[in-house]
Amino acid sequence: MAYTNKINTPHAQFFKETFTRKENAVSFFREYLPKDVTSEADWRTLKITKDTFISLRLRERMSDSLYTVRMKGLLVFLYLLFGHQPTVDALMPLRFQYYMSVIWNTFLNRNPDEIRLPGIIPILFYPGKGPCNISPRFHDMVVVPASIRDYTPRFEHVVRNLSAF
Repeated sequence: MAYTNKINTPHAQFFKETFTRKENAVSFFREYLPKDVTSEADWRTLKITKDTFISLRLRERMSDSLYTVRMKGLLVFLYLLFGHQPTVDALMPLRFQYYMSVIWNTFLNRNPDEIRLPGIIPILFYPGKGPCNISPRFHDMVVVPASIRDYTPRFEHVVRNLSAF
């Protein structure tokens, strides 16, 4: 289920105004996503959705935008999360795992005949003053014996530190 997003902070307002313009989003993605991703994306197909997945409790600390783009003819979601807090959230990979599940469930609710899911590239805009020193890999958060490591979800998010801008 997608949440209704009311913009509550100046940072969130700037984020929404900037990244709801297709040309700004395309420019950002082309510059800051890995080159193998940008070269396969058909940027003419980029669409900005109206969905947001931030809970009421976290709206003061985060904003988000969800996009779709075609890569080699396949639908892919680009999920852009903008943090408004100046410190690193050590649980960010877990938050992304939750948001990705909600995005996929929303997709399946809208496409009930689908049995396969589109890919999601999670992207974090981090506005802190120092480096984002947590691992972007979800599986690095989970402490398990090596024998069960293959049963842990494996994904990572892209991190872009805004302090450099």
